[in-house]
Amino acid sequence: MEPLRKRGAVVKYYISVDGGGTKIKAILFDENLNLISSAASGSVNPNFSSQETIQRNIEQCFTELLQGLSICEAACLYVSTVGQAGQIAETLRKYVSVNAVDEVGEYSSGMYAAYLQKEAVIAISGTGSGVFYVRGKDAGYGVGGWGALISDEGSGYYLGRLAALAAIRSYEKRGPFTVLTELIMKHFGYDDFREALFSIYGGDSQVRSVASLSHAVREAARRNDEVALEILRTNGLLIADQTKAVLRNAGIPANVPIRVMGGGFQTHITMYNAYKEDILREFPDRDIQPVIFEPVVGNIVRHIWVEKRGLDAESLKQVKINFAQFLYQITS
Repeated sequence: MEPLRKRGAVVKYYISVDGGGTKIKAILFDENLNLISSAASGSVNPNFSSQETIQRNIEQCFTELLQGLSICEAACLYVSTVGQAGQIAETLRKYVSVNAVDEVGEYSSGMYAAYLQKEAVIAISGTGSGVFYVRGKDAGYGVGGWGALISDEGSGYYLGRLAALAAIRSYEKRGPFTVLTELIMKHFGYDDFREALFSIYGGDSQVRSVASLSHAVREAARRNDEVALEILRTNGLLIADQTKAVLRNAGIPANVPIRVMGGGFQTHITMYNAYKEDILREFPDRDIQPVIFEPVVGNIVRHIWVEKRGLDAESLKQVKINFAQFLYQITS
């Protein structure tokens, strides 16, 4: 295939990939920060999915990303994932030549997604969870990230687990009523609650299935279901507890910003509010905000930093416009 050309000149193309326990996302963009295409597929985390499933998801993502495009070369692959960067790069080379690979740590990608370039405390509530103090491309002191089988308190998985437990208590009439029972049946497509929950055990990824119950929590919270709202508060406090441990134990200066990211926080504003309020009670001067972009765009911000050795307001404005569909938003 011939590379796309503009006004007679060969345009450089770059690919950003972010992969986690729920999905892999990819963006193809050019040297002028124009969005060319984007794609997504399922989990690429070996803790949640088999290698066969991971490989299939990577290939599906790149096939969709490059479909119908005459591109034979990527100047650089920016990739953020949990241990799968080599596999992702190797798979991409089946489609295009890759001149360079820049492996961006999960938490560093979060810092860039916040359009920060020096240091930050990054709290992630995705399928998994954890909090790290990040400086540049390196993640320093952190807590959490133990995996779903052990903990992952404050994660999307933990949120789903709390939802399932609350729904069971309601179903068995040994706890307060919650619409979560009904919504979980609807989520899995069953008329019987037991069948709905036991369907998790026969799925491709049990952890991902439990984490997907965050959708039921979101809908219940929108209906002002007090059980769901309390679950969100509990999960927010759990990730806040981890954040406070990082601030205390690593002696993080008060001027270092705290940024949150991940689908767990996006479930409903109640979780984020509980998180923020709890930290500010002990650390009242902290700057706490969500990141600006999804992590896959954090890698694009990393590209800007590599090219310019800095981040400027004009580039931020351009990225916000060109990649508006990837702005990070928390549901209210």
